[in-house]
Amino acid sequence: MVDVLTAVIDAHRTLLAPDAIDAKRHKASLICFATTFAICGLFDAIVARRFKKPYFVLHVFVNAVITALVVPGAIKACTTPYEASVPAPGVQQPDALYMVWIFALHIYHPIFFRTGVMDWVHHVPVYILNSLCFTIPSCNATHLQSLIMMGVPGGLDYLLQVLEGEGKLTRAYYKELCSLINVYVRAPLGAWGSYVMLVGLYHGWEHATNYQAGTLLLLALHAYWNPPFFGRQAVEANIVDTINRYGLAGGALKLPKVRALCSHQPKAGAAKAPAPPPAKRVEAYPVGAGTDAALPAISPVSVIGSDELKKKL
Repeated sequence: MVDVLTAVIDAHRTLLAPDAIDAKRHKASLICFATTFAICGLFDAIVARRFKKPYFVLHVFVNAVITALVVPGAIKACTTPYEASVPAPGVQQPDALYMVWIFALHIYHPIFFRTGVMDWVHHVPVYILNSLCFTIPSCNATHLQSLIMMGVPGGLDYLLQVLEGEGKLTRAYYKELCSLINVYVRAPLGAWGSYVMLVGLYHGWEHATNYQAGTLLLLALHAYWNPPFFGRQAVEANIVDTINRYGLAGGALKLPKVRALCSHQPKAGAAKAPAPPPAKRVEAYPVGAGTDAALPAISPVSVIGSDELKKKL
C-alpha cells in the first residue's frame, strides 16, 4: 500500500514539473490518469449523484481543478506570447497534470452517462489532440487554451445548468445566459488562444520539431473552431427553445420579436399561438410508381390472410 501511494505521489510530482518526454513521464501519465479517473468516480458517486444533473456537477468540479492548474501558465502565455508555445531548451516546462484531468473526464463521460451526437463531435477531437499533447513538451499556450475551453467559461455554463436542474434558474434564463457566455466570452477568447499559440510557434519555430509544430498547429485550429461552433449551437438552441416555449408559428416570425422573448417565460394562462398543421408526408417512392405501376399494392397482412394461401397451407 505504501509503495502504491509513493508511486502515485511521484507520478504527480513528475507531471507537475515535467522534463523530458520519456518512459518515466508516460508511466507517470498513466498512473495519474488512473488516479484522476478514480477521483471522478468517487466525486460522482458521493456528490454529483445527489443532484438532478450529475454530469454537469462533475464537470464543474473538474473544470475548477483544471482552472487551478492552468491559471499561472495562461497568464504567462498572455504576457509573453512569443515564448508561449515552444519552451526553449533548458527552460522548465509548465505542469502537464491538467491534461490528465481533461482526458479522464472525457473518457469517464461516455462510460457512465448517455451521450449524443454533439458530445462525440466535441469528444473525438479532444481524444486525438489530448493524446498528442502527452507526446510533446508542455507549454503555456495549451494552458491558456485549456482555461478557455475547459476552465472558466465552460465551468460557469455547467454551473448554470446545475442551478437550472435544481429549479434555481428558469430554462429560458439559462439559455439566454449560455448564449451570452458563448458569444461574448468563449468564442472571442478561443480566437485569442489560437492567436497566442500561432505567435508562440512562429517565434519558437527553430526549436520545434516537425511533429511538435504540426501538433501545435492542430491545437490552434481547434481553439479557433471549437468555441464559435458550439457558440452557434447555443444561440440556435436559445432561439428554437424560445419559439417552442411561446408556440410561435412560422411564416410571420421576425427576429426582433423572438429576441425580445428570449430569457422570458410565458405568463401564466397566456394562450400560445396555434401550431402550424403538420406537413403532409409525401412518399419518396409511392407504391405502384415507376415500372411497377400496373402491379397492385400487396401488403404482408393481405397475403397472409388470403383464402388461396390458407388452402395451399
